[in-house]
Amino acid sequence: MNALRVIAETIKKGSSFLFVSHINPDGDSIGSQLALGKVLEGFGKKVTILNQHPVPDIYNFLYGSGKIKNEISPSESFDIAVVLDASDKNRLGDVVNKALEKVPFIINLDHHVSNNKFGQLQYLNQQASATAVIVYDLIVLLNGKIDKDIAECLYTGILTDTGSFHYLNTDAKSHQVVAEILKYGISPNKIYEEIYEIFNLVSIKLLGLALSSIEMDKTGKIAWMKIRKSDFNLSSLTNGETEGFINYVQMLKGVKVSLFFKELVNDKKQLVTKVSFRSKEDVDVNKIASGFNGGGHAHAAGCVVLGDMDTALDKVIKEVEKYI
Repeated sequence: MNALRVIAETIKKGSSFLFVSHINPDGDSIGSQLALGKVLEGFGKKVTILNQHPVPDIYNFLYGSGKIKNEISPSESFDIAVVLDASDKNRLGDVVNKALEKVPFIINLDHHVSNNKFGQLQYLNQQASATAVIVYDLIVLLNGKIDKDIAECLYTGILTDTGSFHYLNTDAKSHQVVAEILKYGISPNKIYEEIYEIFNLVSIKLLGLALSSIEMDKTGKIAWMKIRKSDFNLSSLTNGETEGFINYVQMLKGVKVSLFFKELVNDKKQLVTKVSFRSKEDVDVNKIASGFNGGGHAHAAGCVVLGDMDTALDKVIKEVEKYI
């Protein structure tokens, strides 16, 4: 906590901030950015939030989500950059990294075991279930004022990164923070509904395609689902709208490692396959993902493999089999 106190004191001295996070932002990264951003704005500080990719539609209900930028003017300057929920600068994207080049001081706030400790100041708490938990502690140290909007953002971060409180990273601290932010009048059922229960017809059909693709290895301990680029083209959906799909693979009895393969075109117009990993018991999927220049947590991780779906699937499954 001492490092977080130093960060709090450093933030108090700054006047203009750039908040950034990883590519394909999720509930934890977006919720953390918006919550801390509104607190600092309450102190009269200038805050700009920049991400490589747009906010997925399911998080548009969060206060301030419409202010998150995907590009900024080269003439803009900042005292401090705060990188939230990103384990590696390579995970930020070209737009964000270009903006960071002009910022003299970087603060790194994260909970991933794979974080490579970049920046002038870091607070890396691998025991935290979500970066939003770290942000809550930082807000307390700043004596920041929490309101309903901020509480919703923090709750969203914790909800999504704990898999609705059923992942192995869910701990007493998660529930303690939630108990505090519930005092601000947020509606857990409304937030859950916004993220997990509001689908359009095309999204449901895409889920159907993903479910019909589920396969298992001969041992029954590895299972995966896949969505090809052509499926996205047919559905006109964005990458962010597959939130929670991997949970269905995890439900299979006897499965120790679950995977979700998504074939996409990256910002450089290259065909890539994004892989999400989940595991049970003693399988450390962070180690597996790290072998593909990815990372995350022991039981939840991800990576991006250059190339088509079939090539990526073959490589990744062969590697997972070594850990079973």
